[in-house]
Amino acid sequence: MLVVFIGLIVFAVIYLRRGGGRGKPGPDPVPRLRGFFERTGYGFADARQAPPQAQAERWNAMYLASMRGQKYQLHLVRSYEGRELHWEQSNGTAGGTLTWSQSWVMPLSSPPRVQFHVSDRSNLTIGERGRTSTWQPAFQNALQIGDPEFDARFVVYGLDEQGVRDVLADSTLRQALMECSHVDLRVLTESVRFSDPMEKNATRWMGGVQGYLKSIRDPGSKFEVTDGMHDHLARLMLSAASLAS
Repeated sequence: MLVVFIGLIVFAVIYLRRGGGRGKPGPDPVPRLRGFFERTGYGFADARQAPPQAQAERWNAMYLASMRGQKYQLHLVRSYEGRELHWEQSNGTAGGTLTWSQSWVMPLSSPPRVQFHVSDRSNLTIGERGRTSTWQPAFQNALQIGDPEFDARFVVYGLDEQGVRDVLADSTLRQALMECSHVDLRVLTESVRFSDPMEKNATRWMGGVQGYLKSIRDPGSKFEVTDGMHDHLARLMLSAASLAS
């Protein structure tokens, strides 16, 4: 199923970039994009004060250019509960291979008391969905926290084993992680980072693979339904930062 998902996405992107479906434009995404910028408070990192309409038009121009084969590189920023949160996403072609990257980054004003890394076990397996070619654990020593369901799904890394267990003893944080479709959470010296290169979480919020494929032709449909995902990840990252401080 994972290979099929990746294959469908790669096929759809290549098909559209080569002009597939030309003459069948999707609905204008700008009104729905404007709503997304208004609701979430996101803005381009180099133009945060631009009005939502300008933000939406800029994103749409970038997306259309990516469908013509240009590299897609997004960097948005929002304020969440007094914290700055960056959303970075890119895809393109390198050496004839499609590359994908997506992360949310919350800078920290000072190093956390406890540094740790929680990852889906699928990231350890070559070829699994969500795995990036440069993926490496933040620390070498893996540990278990004593929650059978959590330990079965995730691998946890950290230098201060008891400190990490104390942070992840928080049931609200554990539940927030379990509710994600894909997890690669790193609480490190300068930031909290959550990565999901193949957009597995967005896919779930869009109703599955069919919803994701629809969004390639009709990108506005994605921005109508993924506000909740962005807020969920923001709350999760803020909780991790607070518990680790």
